[in-house]
Amino acid sequence: MALKISWTKVVLVILLLAFMAIEAYAVLTHYQGDLPLPPLFGNFETVRTTLQDAPPKETFSFAVLGDPRGGNGIFEEIVKKLRTAAPDFVVLLGDCSKATEGRHRYFQAQCAQECAMSCPMFYLVGNNDIDPEHFPLSRFEALYGPSLFSFEYQDCLFIALRVVGDASDRESIDFLTSFLDRETEKYRRVFVFMHIPPPVPGFDSKKFKAPGELMALFQQLKVDYVFTGHYHGYARTQLGDTTYLITGGGGSPLERRKEDIGQFYHGIVIGVGPDHVSERIMMVPRRYGWDEELEQFSIASVYPMMARNWVTTCLLNIGLLFTLLGVTLSMRVRERLWHNLRTVLYL
Repeated sequence: MALKISWTKVVLVILLLAFMAIEAYAVLTHYQGDLPLPPLFGNFETVRTTLQDAPPKETFSFAVLGDPRGGNGIFEEIVKKLRTAAPDFVVLLGDCSKATEGRHRYFQAQCAQECAMSCPMFYLVGNNDIDPEHFPLSRFEALYGPSLFSFEYQDCLFIALRVVGDASDRESIDFLTSFLDRETEKYRRVFVFMHIPPPVPGFDSKKFKAPGELMALFQQLKVDYVFTGHYHGYARTQLGDTTYLITGGGGSPLERRKEDIGQFYHGIVIGVGPDHVSERIMMVPRRYGWDEELEQFSIASVYPMMARNWVTTCLLNIGLLFTLLGVTLSMRVRERLWHNLRTVLYL
């Protein structure tokens, strides 16, 4: 006669052990969010100065990448490809995180480890990166530097705007207007970066709140390229002398509308020469990185919840330990009793 196993208790033990393992993993991985960002990461003047003080060169390249938020490992794969291209700098076009301390800690852990670059990496603010209550703009700028900035590199002008679809977009208009006094004709090229695309025909710009004068400013400043994200895919159009390019396939779920069939994950490397600008799309396949999902869940959700409710967490774990001990002992006692009974029956 075989011992009857209590599967209910077995399942309960497995669930308790799994829950405690997740907690242990969260405790072991949360430190990654405290790792310092690479020295050349962010929009700080010290980072921009490294480019402005660089020796002249005839040709150079930079990379643009938008909306890498996702925790699926795609951002990491794109960065691996970008490393092989060895750009002079990288611009992240926003929506790299969600507007919570936990999610920004996870993004910082990514940039400190798997997604670190040896060149400067700038981070434009996106509409999902900030929230007035949970992660305000002031907090973003304290971590990553100013959200409106510019720099010169190899006789080219680079302008980063903060366009997130609210009243603050007006500040980007004013910032761009200030360049009208700079004699931009002296630059080889003028490049503008922003998160939400402007109201260009063929672009999904329903969240764009800035006045139409932005487009006129692009013409007045003779802007060569405007790079944007927000739209999770790729799009390109030409309006006058300005090329408008959307690259939002950095890791967030791709657009699924009928007209968006064929969208892909990618980053773009822009090459600049004396008389040309080239575009090289760096594509990566779809993938599901369960390990990155688990790490993101651990750093961004589990540990912050445990830290906020540490008294409840301690009491809960004490209860779990006693429950686990009680269930295990009851199973052991039952097994011992059955063993003794079987011994007696065989005598």
